[in-house]
Amino acid sequence: MDSEIRCLTVTTRRATIARGGRLAAVLGLFATGVWSQATEAKKKHKKKKRKKTINLRATLSGANEVPSGSGDPSANGSCSFTVKGSQICAIFNLMAAQPITVSGNHIHQAPAGTNGPIVINFPIVPFNQQVCVSCPSSDCMESTIISQVTSNPSGFYCNIHTSPNFLNGAARGQLVKG
Repeated sequence: MDSEIRCLTVTTRRATIARGGRLAAVLGLFATGVWSQATEAKKKHKKKKRKKTINLRATLSGANEVPSGSGDPSANGSCSFTVKGSQICAIFNLMAAQPITVSGNHIHQAPAGTNGPIVINFPIVPFNQQVCVSCPSSDCMESTIISQVTSNPSGFYCNIHTSPNFLNGAARGQLVKG
């Protein structure tokens, strides 16, 4: 009987060790798998390019309108833009001697001293209020225009149009980074 108990005890111990070893192996594989998945997820997260924010601005003046003398001689203001991915957000400001009724806020494509086409149209909102446009959209037809604006800001200008006297532009200023 003692030999049977001893044999049973040895067999039970071997089975327990074997089960424990299998459990340790399973836990080890699980932990390794989970660890490597977590590590891969971290690597992928780091590899993702974050959308870079680019700031642009323009100082506006009626004297900058083309042809010379066509803008509001008393008008001055500013445009500030924040570009992130395919979205461009703007804040417009304009002051003049006469009351102002804005009829348009735009970015045009042209260097200083020349007129150019509207490439980004912004809905009219009160001054100092942010307004955003995505490209492409009905306000920004070309999908690559934002990258063109950010890579060559001096080739574009901000223009605020007012009615009834300055429908072709009350004040304008070339874009610069910053």
